[in-house]
Amino acid sequence: MCFFLSFSNIFFRSTIDDLLLTDAIERQDLPELKRILAKGRTAINGDSFKHRCDPPVIMCMRSHGGRNTDKDDAMKCEILKLLLKYGADLNTQSRSVNFSPAGATAAAISATYGYVRCLRHLVEAGADLSIPAKGGTTALMLAITKGQIHCAEYIIQHVSTSCLNLQSSSGNTALMLAASCTKDASFLCLQSLLRAGADLDIENSAGCTALMVAVGSKNLRAVRLLLLRGALFDTLCHKGESPVMIALRLEFGEALTLLLHKGASVNTISQLGFTPMSEASNPDHAIQLLRHGLDPALSRRDRRIFHYAVDFGLRPLVRGFLMNGFPPLDLGIEYKLANRRNKCKVMSPLSIAMINRRVDLAKFLIANRFLTGYDTVQLCWDSELLGHLKHHSASKIVLSGTPASEAADVLAERVLWAGKEVSTPAIA
Repeated sequence: MCFFLSFSNIFFRSTIDDLLLTDAIERQDLPELKRILAKGRTAINGDSFKHRCDPPVIMCMRSHGGRNTDKDDAMKCEILKLLLKYGADLNTQSRSVNFSPAGATAAAISATYGYVRCLRHLVEAGADLSIPAKGGTTALMLAITKGQIHCAEYIIQHVSTSCLNLQSSSGNTALMLAASCTKDASFLCLQSLLRAGADLDIENSAGCTALMVAVGSKNLRAVRLLLLRGALFDTLCHKGESPVMIALRLEFGEALTLLLHKGASVNTISQLGFTPMSEASNPDHAIQLLRHGLDPALSRRDRRIFHYAVDFGLRPLVRGFLMNGFPPLDLGIEYKLANRRNKCKVMSPLSIAMINRRVDLAKFLIANRFLTGYDTVQLCWDSELLGHLKHHSASKIVLSGTPASEAADVLAERVLWAGKEVSTPAIA
C-alpha cells in the first residue's frame, strides 16, 4: 500500500512538472524552465507527451514569441540549448495533426519559420536534415516553399548531394520547388542548388523535370538558367508533353523562343499522337514552329490547321504558313464549315476558300501555286463541290470544259463570284 501511494505521488508530481514545463516553454520563461528541468522529474522526450502533444523540443520551435523574428530566434535558441543539455532528442518529430507539416523535426520547423540560429545549433549538435515530414517534405523543401532563403542556403551548404535530390511523396525535389516559384528568394535558392550539384533531370511522379515545372509555372528566369546549365529539353512527361508543348499550351512565348534556339525538337509526337503544332493556339507560335523545321505531315491534326485558317479567314496565319513552308497536302475530311449546318467533304484549303466565298484567300492561294493534287486534277469537276456552290444563287464559278492540265491557270484567271470577276486583294 505504501509503495502504491509513493508511486502515485511520484507520477502526480511528474505530470505536474510536465505541464509546468509546457507552460514555461510557451511563455519562453527561461529561469522557470531551468528550475523545472533541474528537478529531474520531467519527461524530456517522455511517454506523458506521446499521445497528448508534441515533445518539448518541438514545442519550443512551434511556440510564437513576438513579431521580431531575430529576437524570437535568439530566445528559442537558448531554450533549445537547455533542452538538449538535459537530453532532449533533437531528431524527434511532431506528433500533432493540427500542425503543418505533421512529422516535422525541430530542424524542419526552424527552416519553415526562418530561425537560423536554432537551425545552426541543431545541425552542429548532429540533427539529421534528411528526415522527411508527412508527405516526404524535407527541411530544405520547407525552407524553399516558405521563402526562407538564409535557412535554405545554410542547409544546402551542410547536406550531401544525395540529400539535395531527395523527393517528396509526389516526386518533387527541392530544385523543382525552387523552379516553380517566381519570387527572388526562390531563384536564389535555385542558383545555390545548381552550384551545389543538384540533379537537373530527375522526374517527379508525373514524369516532369525541373525544366518542365519551370515552363509550367511561367518562370522565365528559371527556364533560362536551367537551359544554360544543360537541362534536357526534349523529354516527355507521362502525359506525353515536352517542354515545347507546355510552353505552347500556356502561350509562354519567351520560353518557347529559348527552347527553340537551344535546339528543342518541333517534331516530337506524344503517345496520343499530339505534336507541338497541336498545342499552338497562337498563330505566331505556329509560324515559329514552321520556321524551325516542323513537318506538318507527321500528324493528321497538324494537316487540318491550314484548312481551319482558311475556313475562319485568318489571313496573317494563312500567309505565314504559306511563306514558311507549309506544304499543300491533300486531306479528305468531313469538315463542318464555319456558319454552316451541313458537313461537306473537302480536300484542300482552296476548296474551303471557294465554298466560303473567301475570294481574296482563294486567289492568293492560286497566285502562289498553293495547289494540292486534288486542286489541279479534280477541283474543277467535283460535282459535290459545285453542288455546294450552286446552292448560293449569287455564287457562280465558270470552269466548264477546261482540261485538267490548265485548271490552275483557269482558276487564276476566271474565279467569278456574284456573277462578276473580283480583283485580287492584298493579304495582310
